[in-house]
Amino acid sequence: MLWIAPDDPQRMFLGSDQGAIISVDGGRTWTNGQSTDGQMYHVATDNEFPYRLYASQQDSGSVAVLSRSDFGMITIAIGFSTGSFESGYIRPDPVNRNLVYSVGWYGSVLRMDRTTGQIATVFAPGANYRYTWRRSGIFAARSKALYVGMQSVLRTTDEGKPAGDQS
Repeated sequence: MLWIAPDDPQRMFLGSDQGAIISVDGGRTWTNGQSTDGQMYHVATDNEFPYRLYASQQDSGSVAVLSRSDFGMITIAIGFSTGSFESGYIRPDPVNRNLVYSVGWYGSVLRMDRTTGQIATVFAPGANYRYTWRRSGIFAARSKALYVGMQSVLRTTDEGKPAGDQS
């Protein structure tokens, strides 16, 4: 959205879902940007204490943050990125607290290992798969089965490891 001040066309405001920039000289120069990265999608929690909140952020990847802190406020300093993309669902593994699964671009499924910080693609759909931008992944209660929706429901019980991988 572009807004031009009716009383002074030199003042302009350009806004998008990533934030806003302002010009006071007819668009020759612009501010550095006023971030609006506060929009969160598909919030999930884990079973830890204190529990973590997991969410994808509008145009900013993802965040996992503790639900409380010893510092009087919750800041990103006590959080981390899970590797999810802006509208992806994030699901902490209910059995292995160090694994976090999330939905990435183009139907991919990512797994983050909190012990190493590594993010791996555990599923990338081939040409025969159909999916939507905002499809979900969900764990079965008290089990290792992760279900992901495509044109049919996909299931893994081995952390998304490729066939033959014994690691």
